[in-house]
This record gives sequence, structure tokens and C-alpha cells, in this order.
Amino acid sequence: MLNGYTLSSKLMKFGWYRGYVQDGGWYHTFYKENILISHALLYAL
Repeated sequence: MLNGYTLSSKLMKFGWYRGYVQDGGWYHTFYKENILISHALLYAL
């Protein structure tokens, strides 16, 4: 089991970006863009 900080750092290490800050200073979404195929992935917690 991973805590929120560990999951966030792992995703960011693999090229994911955090979404907008929500209430309480938390991030609820991460996204990754692929310019070569003009596609974006969104992962919501």
C-alpha cells in the first residue's frame, strides 16, 4: 500500500503532471500528454 506522497512522486517520476490544487491543498488528478499522437491521459484519484 502506498501513501499519497509516494504515489504522487512515483507518477511524477514517470512523466505525469499534477492537476489543479483542490480544497485543502490536495491534488486529485494527474495527467500525461503525448505530443506525437496528440493524446492526453487523465488519472483521477
